[in-house]
Amino acid sequence: MTGEAMSARKSKAPRSGRPSSHPAPGRPHKTGANTSRGPKAAPAPDKTREPRAKASRRPAARAVFTAALEGPAKAAFSWFPPHMHRAQLKLLQEVRRVDLIIEVRDARLPAGSANPELERIAAGKPRLLLINKASLADPAANRAWAAHFQRLGQTALFTDAERPGNAQRVRTLALRLTEPAREAFAKRGIRAPEPRVIVLGIPNVGKSTLINRLLRRKRLATGPEPGVTRSSQWVPLHGSLLMLDTPGVLLPRIAHDEDALRLAWIGAIPAHLLGPELLAHALLRRICSDAPVVLATAYPGPAPAPTDPAAWLAELARRRGFLVSGGQPDLTRAAEQLLRDFREGLLGRHSLEWPETL
Repeated sequence: MTGEAMSARKSKAPRSGRPSSHPAPGRPHKTGANTSRGPKAAPAPDKTREPRAKASRRPAARAVFTAALEGPAKAAFSWFPPHMHRAQLKLLQEVRRVDLIIEVRDARLPAGSANPELERIAAGKPRLLLINKASLADPAANRAWAAHFQRLGQTALFTDAERPGNAQRVRTLALRLTEPAREAFAKRGIRAPEPRVIVLGIPNVGKSTLINRLLRRKRLATGPEPGVTRSSQWVPLHGSLLMLDTPGVLLPRIAHDEDALRLAWIGAIPAHLLGPELLAHALLRRICSDAPVVLATAYPGPAPAPTDPAAWLAELARRRGFLVSGGQPDLTRAAEQLLRDFREGLLGRHSLEWPETL
């Protein structure tokens, strides 16, 4: 091959399809910048999408419940966070291994604080129905509910887990109800293990408080808001029982607005999901209808008209010093305080349902 042919062959572009690191003579080197002659090309439009704002379900929920307060409505509500779903799946596994199920309910809402799904899970197992916070409910209603559960053939104990003596009553009754399981082991000549007891219910009915009282020390975290317990935990009770504390589980969907309101009043649903002011207005209407003298006793002094919940909240805010800029009453803080007072029994003993209303 002649020298001229070899020179011509070297000047050709490579056949690999990849750009040569040395451009051919007379051609500009292709880079990210536009080096060709002529007008500069317009930059391509930026197709990067701006992050979408996360839609909030809270305003929609409040709008639905505001409409519900103004007239009859049957709105659906849902508060079923991931830890509830995990807890429900865990219950399906654990309930097969237990000897007794203790279902805890709130005495102010004995039927409404039940979860039909938990009842389905507990089917076929010995069960103790523990109606907690009985000191916050109307005594006459407690007696009516006790008779109601007796007619249904259900073992129900009305108690208050905050009081240590009552917790020991629960231990005694649990040992009695698990005796058949221990006898079954004894008949086979096997030493009976500690009876396994599962404690379940909706949020904030006092499951962890009950176990802490049985332990006589605070081992499990508790709080006034729902959702404190996020996972299940086995707890031995001084060699007599083995108890499983479980997270509170609600129904995935609450069909009626009145049910959601009552669950929020007792603290089973976080107040901020529905709005503290909306909950306080509905609660004030109910209290003023059932026992108007209660408000005058709990908040002595000049009282607004019983039919004006907004005026009541404004007066409560001024009395407690809940003010915002300009000296205006902070209605949200006043509403939160009213809900706390109701849950702690400072507004008297109230029952939100009776057996006759079922």
